Amino acid sequence: MSRKIELNRENSSAICSACSHKTCCSTTTTPFLTKKEKMVYDIKSNGKCNKLKKDGKCSIYSNRPIDCRLFPIHIQKIGSKFYWIINKKCSLSKIIDVKKEVDKLERSYLEELKQELNDYEAHPCDKWFEEVEPVRRVKT
Repeated sequence: MSRKIELNRENSSAICSACSHKTCCSTTTTPFLTKKEKMVYDIKSNGKCNKLKKDGKCSIYSNRPIDCRLFPIHIQKIGSKFYWIINKKCSLSKIIDVKKEVDKLERSYLEELKQELNDYEAHPCDKWFEEVEPVRRVKT
């Protein structure tokens, strides 16, 4: 079994740049924005996010919305419960310790997202979430 890596800005950027799938911000609609983020960001989509530069890199990467920070992990309602899910099409899903990443995301962002889970889950995910796998229930 290969050793899993911990995700950080440097290695995720390098891995994403080398990806041939391009299943994230280069082919999707706008990210979900919390009420607080809607006051800060002017993000639009015409097939790809308007915050992408010509070289395909994010112009607001260090201050990007929570939804972008979560990728390739997402929250989805299954039945009446919310679950952390992983996008299996993303190359990162094969090399990260998914449970450890979910723990980190829960500590960092769940409090802010708790009040907006129904809106978050209802936001369109496009085709890049066709192949998902539940990780565990969201601690609500």
